[in-house]
Amino acid sequence: MTARTCLLVCLIPAALGSSACEVGISAGGVEGTFDRSLTVTGPLELEVQTGSGAIQVRQGASGSVQVHGRVRAGFGNWISLDGSSAAERVRQIETDPPVEQSGNTIRLGRPRRANGWDGVSISYDITVPANTKLVTRTGSGDLIIGDVSGPVEASTGSGDIRVGRTSEAVRATAGSGDIELNGARSVVARTGSGSVRALAVGDIEVHSGSGQVSVAQQEAGRVEVSTGSGDIDVRGARGPMHVRASSGDINVEGTPMATWDVSASSGDVSVEVPATAAFDLDAHTRSGRIETAFPVTTTGTLSKRELRGQVRGGGPRLEVSTSSGGIRIR
Repeated sequence: MTARTCLLVCLIPAALGSSACEVGISAGGVEGTFDRSLTVTGPLELEVQTGSGAIQVRQGASGSVQVHGRVRAGFGNWISLDGSSAAERVRQIETDPPVEQSGNTIRLGRPRRANGWDGVSISYDITVPANTKLVTRTGSGDLIIGDVSGPVEASTGSGDIRVGRTSEAVRATAGSGDIELNGARSVVARTGSGSVRALAVGDIEVHSGSGQVSVAQQEAGRVEVSTGSGDIDVRGARGPMHVRASSGDINVEGTPMATWDVSASSGDVSVEVPATAAFDLDAHTRSGRIETAFPVTTTGTLSKRELRGQVRGGGPRLEVSTSSGGIRIR
């Protein structure tokens, strides 16, 4: 069926005096919307999933959940496995959207047939109370989440993830896309290709196949960061740290109160600590120079590419290395 035929299907009922078609026709396909207002009496557990489409969750009034869905079916795959047209499938979802509630648990987007949504995409714009536990998943689309208590789990095959301030844990996974987090008790973030920016976090674990990583801690916590290609910047570190960059520079700032292990395969490494810091230093590079602003009581052989010793009588171990690049301790 062509776009022109679909348009005629919608116009015929209107010409005969029946109600007009509820779905919209555009050059790109068939579109529709639905809205639902739900009430909860306590902490909300919300699960949202869609095969293709964006998900946006924002904070609203206590006890109220507002759901706005945008449905779309393209002409290229308008016939579903049960033989219904794109307009019919969109109309079915408008009339009976995938919204399920059981007490204070709400699930959106769960397919009601084995073949899923037959190429129909649904995007969600949801308003929730602050006290919300959230799980969001999309095969393709951005995830934008406002300030909620959490914990929060967000995953997308292709798209960006942005999460506001959360008092609990955040787990964010993107096959391809950037991740931005603005506060959480703990974080696990992974992206195959994209940058990661995490502010005001505690324990954090970040892995990026290709992209820059920027982390700012607000309290002492574990730091584990690795990237295949891209620079790494860590600020406010006070707990144990393990940082690896296959290709890119590393900049670390904080107070070493536990073991720091910082390594770059190809790139410069810069470590900034307080002037009064005391630590054991083990720094080595295969190609480059080592510079330090601290007096080091050396042990073993001292050279421009290898430096081992103690600063102010020693303390937590600070191991810094790069295969190709310089090292600067200041």
